[in-house]
Amino acid sequence: MEVQTNKYQEQTLFSISWPLFIELALHMGMGIIATLMLSHYSDDAAAGVGVANQLLNLFILVFNVTSIGGTVLISQNLGAGRLSDARQLSRSVFGLNFWFGMIIAIFVFVFGQHLLTLFHTEGKVYEYGLTFVRICGFSLFFESISLALSAVLRSHGYTKESMFVTVVMDLISVGGNVIATSGLFGLPITGVTGVSWAMVAARAFAVSALLVFVYRRLSLKLGLNDIFKARKEEIK
Repeated sequence: MEVQTNKYQEQTLFSISWPLFIELALHMGMGIIATLMLSHYSDDAAAGVGVANQLLNLFILVFNVTSIGGTVLISQNLGAGRLSDARQLSRSVFGLNFWFGMIIAIFVFVFGQHLLTLFHTEGKVYEYGLTFVRICGFSLFFESISLALSAVLRSHGYTKESMFVTVVMDLISVGGNVIATSGLFGLPITGVTGVSWAMVAARAFAVSALLVFVYRRLSLKLGLNDIFKARKEEIK
């Protein structure tokens, strides 16, 4: 842990900020890329997903707020030399975003159709948007956890690892989009449904990869116990 603390202290503003900028841009850009690629498949699909993506991005922004808050608190404890407190905060951030993501995912799945009506969508645009919201709404659970894990890594100075995972996540999503909209390798064209599940798979990969990085870089193993033992005072 002494090496990790020194690495954290030696980071420059530029070395921390440029991977963070790319990471956050790619997180928000997944839906935009999906909309762009669906425009070659169907105008109605692109319109429906474009509207739905604006809705989902609101929740992603909320997850970003909690993860950035976690980054600040963990960094403060690392800077003060309270390494055990920093590790406990890492566990609490993980537990908080786990439940937060699950609640939001269920909420979007159940009330997605009502949320879409606020945008006055109709017909095929509404149908495509609802499909995207319900499937990708489930992926918000993974998005919430991945942002929490990224916060833990960033606070310890491992910004490039988090950025690398996000880049691969977007590549997986783009690959799935290509297959879903073009029928590559003779596979059926699945349109919005295929694009949505590609995003779910990409975000699930991100969680798995970030868990590995957290364990290997920080020797911090996060599990079910951390989900149920998050400290209320730290969450507040």
